[in-house]
Amino acid sequence: NVVLISLYSVEQRIVRNLICHLEKTGMENYIFLGDNSEFLDDLAHRGHAVIDAIELLQGIKMSGYMNSDGFVKEILAKAYVIQHCLNLGYNLWVLNGNMLSLGSKLVEPSNQSVDIFTADPVDLIFIRSSQGSKKTWNEHIISRVADGVLPPKGDFIASLKHVSFVHIL
Repeated sequence: NVVLISLYSVEQRIVRNLICHLEKTGMENYIFLGDNSEFLDDLAHRGHAVIDAIELLQGIKMSGYMNSDGFVKEILAKAYVIQHCLNLGYNLWVLNGNMLSLGSKLVEPSNQSVDIFTADPVDLIFIRSSQGSKKTWNEHIISRVADGVLPPKGDFIASLKHVSFVHIL
């Protein structure tokens, strides 16, 4: 399993506390996602896996949305990272950096027939890498995410600022 942790709107002191928690639990398979290049550079120099959403979106020809709200960049970056993790065969947890698991590890849902589990109030997602979830993600969810956050003519819909990633799914 891989844990994708969004650092959008999370204070650096909270992230440092989260890192201590992750190290205490022995979790090593996490990736931080954000767009604060200086802070992400610092985390990368300390040995943490990071993805700079701005660089990612520029690399996948989505640079037209660089002037968009941070929420749009976060949603698009999450969607593409999830797509690539699934294509590589990794199960994936997606959560915000202001959340801590109370246990030592994030445990997969016990029902093996569940490919996607969401908890909308806390913006938490588990996605099992299976043929069904890959197909669903690649054919339906990516376009749904794009339709939900990329309005025509590049205008950002202010009401979307309060919608979570899970809600868009």
